Amino acid sequence: MSNTKATKRALLLSVLAMLVCVAMLVGTTFAWFTDSASTAVHKIQAGTLDIQLLDESGASLEGRTLSWKKADGAANEEVLWEPGCTYELQPIVIKNNGNLALKYKIVITGINGDAKLNEAIEWTINGVALDAEKVLLAGAFDTLTISGHMKEEAGNEYQGLSIDGIAITVYATQYTYENDSDGNRYDGSAEYVKNNATIMDNADGKTVTLENGKTYTIGNGTVVVDADGNLSYTNTGAAQTVTINTDGGTLTVNAPNDTVYHYGEADFVDINAVAGNSYHEFGEVAVLSITNGRAVIEKGDNVTLTQVKSENAVIAVPKDVVLETTLAKAAEVTQIQLQKGDEAPIVIKADENWTKPEEEVPAELEKVIGTAVAEANDHYVARIENKFYVSLQSALGAAQSGDTVVMLKDFVNSDLSKTANISLNDGATLDGNGHKIAGNACVYMPSAAGVVSTINNVIFENIHNDRVVSQSNCDRYGWKNGKVGMQSAIYASGLQGTVNITNCVFNGVDWDAIQVTPKAGSTLNITGNTFMHTDTEFSQLRYIHVEADGWYTKATVNVNNNTFYKTKHLNDPEITSVGVWYVSSSYTNLTGNYFEFDPATKIIDTNSEVPGGTSTLFPARSSASSATDDLTPAAYAEDIAYLTLQKAIDSASGVTLLKDNSENVIIPEGKTFTLYVGSFKNNGIITNKGTLKITSGNAIDPSKITNAEGGTVIITGGTFTAAPSPEWIEFGKKAAESSDGTFVISLMTDEEAVAAGAVARNYSATSSSRKYFKTLEEGLKNGAVYLLANANGTFTKNGMMDIYCGDFTLTGSLLCPGSTLYIDDGTAILDRIECGTFYGGYSSGVANITVKDGTATSIKVSKNATVVIQGGNYTGSIKVTTGGSGSLTITGGTFAADPSAYVPETYQAIQNDDGTWTVSAK
Repeated sequence: MSNTKATKRALLLSVLAMLVCVAMLVGTTFAWFTDSASTAVHKIQAGTLDIQLLDESGASLEGRTLSWKKADGAANEEVLWEPGCTYELQPIVIKNNGNLALKYKIVITGINGDAKLNEAIEWTINGVALDAEKVLLAGAFDTLTISGHMKEEAGNEYQGLSIDGIAITVYATQYTYENDSDGNRYDGSAEYVKNNATIMDNADGKTVTLENGKTYTIGNGTVVVDADGNLSYTNTGAAQTVTINTDGGTLTVNAPNDTVYHYGEADFVDINAVAGNSYHEFGEVAVLSITNGRAVIEKGDNVTLTQVKSENAVIAVPKDVVLETTLAKAAEVTQIQLQKGDEAPIVIKADENWTKPEEEVPAELEKVIGTAVAEANDHYVARIENKFYVSLQSALGAAQSGDTVVMLKDFVNSDLSKTANISLNDGATLDGNGHKIAGNACVYMPSAAGVVSTINNVIFENIHNDRVVSQSNCDRYGWKNGKVGMQSAIYASGLQGTVNITNCVFNGVDWDAIQVTPKAGSTLNITGNTFMHTDTEFSQLRYIHVEADGWYTKATVNVNNNTFYKTKHLNDPEITSVGVWYVSSSYTNLTGNYFEFDPATKIIDTNSEVPGGTSTLFPARSSASSATDDLTPAAYAEDIAYLTLQKAIDSASGVTLLKDNSENVIIPEGKTFTLYVGSFKNNGIITNKGTLKITSGNAIDPSKITNAEGGTVIITGGTFTAAPSPEWIEFGKKAAESSDGTFVISLMTDEEAVAAGAVARNYSATSSSRKYFKTLEEGLKNGAVYLLANANGTFTKNGMMDIYCGDFTLTGSLLCPGSTLYIDDGTAILDRIECGTFYGGYSSGVANITVKDGTATSIKVSKNATVVIQGGNYTGSIKVTTGGSGSLTITGGTFAADPSAYVPETYQAIQNDDGTWTVSAK
């Protein structure tokens, strides 16, 4: 290195400590395989995201100190920096040691010592800007060389300075490479991991991780962290240098003698006082406000709004950094100082209309000076890009389709008598930025067709008003009379477009947290939210209430990847975590959630339009921290999930499996239990001491059923791996072997049923719902019956009788007092009838019916029936349908109506003193 240059500046960089922070995120891939014979789910493997920092030999560099590379033959020469020189660190290897593609960036943080020196050094990595984003596929690696170049224009002010304690941090996150069912864009919005807020005392190089609600002593200064994570740094004593890293919230600095470096994100940075050249902004800040001192904005576009609150404040940028910020000032400020590098500040004044002649303005400052200067305000509550608003309602009112309103402060309405209705415009997004909406407030979502509106990252807390719940609702939900509070957090009425509700927290909402009434064609996405009720004062109704506007509505409802904690103050089983009504089941997707629920607790309420509500909730997450769906209860019934099949058997009269069962269970004596196997398999032993009914299912193994003494098995449907015992199969059905060797339960034909002893069936011979009966009386209990053989006997029923005799003859007596009796077709020779209205013939078939005796009200004969009444008492009208071959012949009995028209010549009808008529032989 030459020692003869007149402009020689000897700068010592004593130590450059390489402190590496490896950011690890876990991405997840799913592989679901099915075939036509089974719905078994193959292995689910979560991917891993793991980045390593190595030297060229493959050894880890974590915790090691790297060396500067010197020119050949200069190994013993001291590392001294001067303008124009470039030093390289020893090569490092960034390796993707996981099985997921990732993207990463490298950032310089944690400067210690004379941090000003860093202004004169340009950092690159393989000739590219240090923080440029790079991609690594699984197993790949990058060999990188970090270089520091001292700018040629560095002046005398940098002589003798030194810095150490530099941390070079590697951040990594998922990259859009692996595909799911829809492509590889599912992790397109993956963000780099956020760190907890930290502060480094650059004098001793120690870094302190800050926790909410605590106070810390940092060298001569004090850091106070409030409950929401907002930081306040104060030092009015001896000067010191600190580095502060935030993760959102507010940072307040009151340190008139200090040098402060800020990294990370912040909603609001308020610089009350810093030393003359001391504040350096490397972070991403919504509002930077300065009263006294000099603030250097190190990246031109990382501050959205800069507020100048006194004429002593200086806003500066390094040379070659273009300042892009909206500039604002306090009302009393009449001039603003802007500075490029170490050049003299440019003073712009109100009497110059806040501008300078173009030739006097450096290119780095042109965009700021050419911008109108707004009024400074510390009470901004929201922004849309670089426009700031003093109320949330005004920001939302100004939002156009596609705009995002970002909250900068909490919104709280403590007036319980007047609801603050917060309405989103069509197509707008409300980003809570982690802030709260609390009290008597409700967000109304747009409902217009074709509109996509979003609420993201809002904390809804203690949403409550002073409305008194009606007596009927108190009675219905089990509340004490006079319960107060009927306020929802989010409401969308008559939804026709799309509503997205993502990454929000709902805590202490006293009615429905989310209430939506969707119409056909609309879409509701509720994703990644947390629902809880930790408050003990208010009473909650339900978390999600979706009630479609119409029956079987084809509205898409996706409730995925949410966390539901137990509700409070709920006494009525109708109160649930999730309620979905009148939405077509094929349009609902309610999986991927975590439910903190007791086994056998109703966590969803649905209606017949969403059959099997509980089944749509699983698979689910076994814990709130689980990254995959790893919990499926054994079974469900009436929207109640049971973790074990035995619990389901003990608690319900019938359940549907939610997964393959390997549990050995017992059906106790006296218990009638229906098992719906569905598409799953029962691999456990069922010891049946009561009555077991099986109506459907695939690949059921009858050898897994042990029918104990006194036990009864009734099989009405399903597919079996082997032929079940014929005694178990419902009469009229059979186990038919298929080509694949399984046995399918199917209906017998009429001929097969008669051969097995059937005398009647219900429905037609082609109906898939027909049943066969060994006795006519058994058939009559099930509705209308069709004879399959001649029948004789006395048959009694409380209720209507309807009999198709067909090609067969029915003899005996039919007794259904007060109810209608139909003999639809065929031949019936009846000794006695007891009924209300008697229909002789009713179908298109021919009927031949003789009634020897009986009691009835009216008599009705169809046009295809031949009916003979030989006796009995008939207290109503007589009617024979005209236009066919039907006829009525009366040869005996007593009638309220004149029967003369139906009496043959050898018989007579005589009217009695009470007005009735008696028919007898002449």
